[in-house]
Amino acid sequence: MVEAGDRLVKLAHYYDVVKVGLELMSNVGQSSAINLPKVFGLDVFADTKYYDIPNTVKGAAKATTSHGVSYFNVMAEGMRTMMEAAIDGAAERAQEWGIKRPKVIAVTIPTSQSYEDLLRKGMVPPGLEKPQTPEAQQAFISYVVMMLAEEAVAAGVDCLLSSPLEAPEMIKKWPNKEVITPGIRNPDSIPDDQSRKMSPYDARMKGITGFVVGRLITKPPKGKTMEDMAKMVRSDIKKAEKTLLSM
Repeated sequence: MVEAGDRLVKLAHYYDVVKVGLELMSNVGQSSAINLPKVFGLDVFADTKYYDIPNTVKGAAKATTSHGVSYFNVMAEGMRTMMEAAIDGAAERAQEWGIKRPKVIAVTIPTSQSYEDLLRKGMVPPGLEKPQTPEAQQAFISYVVMMLAEEAVAAGVDCLLSSPLEAPEMIKKWPNKEVITPGIRNPDSIPDDQSRKMSPYDARMKGITGFVVGRLITKPPKGKTMEDMAKMVRSDIKKAEKTLLSM
């Protein structure tokens, strides 16, 4: 909690919305974790990743809505009925308490997962010839992501979340949906658990406007501070926007 507070002291003015993750919520409780960014006047995205039977998710969505978050997320793999339950739970609690309903984000395939992960999860039909190139494997991932996104849109979610590699297709197909992308890394970033990633500049050039940026800022490379990295992200996005305007 102290570490999270220290980060916000340094970085609050760089953020539009603060994501509160499972680590912090598990350590200090959802209520305390969500209230911390509010001290700085910031909106909160509760990174809950709900994935359970519809009735359970509905109850969890009600509880999270009670804390006055602006966003929370569910896993699209839970399918339409579960996502509908999350939306219903949030709407019911918001109406009961006279507060604004948070936007519900559907997470498609986490950015840490690769084609091999989908294969092990059984998402690749038996007998299907394995794509041999990275491009062909990414094409299959995009196919699965778009199927899950279709389910999420049918359920009525407000936002879709995928890696920057799939986001442009979502933006094109659903221009009225808010599309959010984690997996933001620099080309020279130290390799980590993110399989599908892109730089802030390249992502903005692809039409992406919703960025979830965590470790690129909070784990700065040697010789850089968190503030340096936050400024760099903002600067790269602005550079891309200037380039887009000049095209």
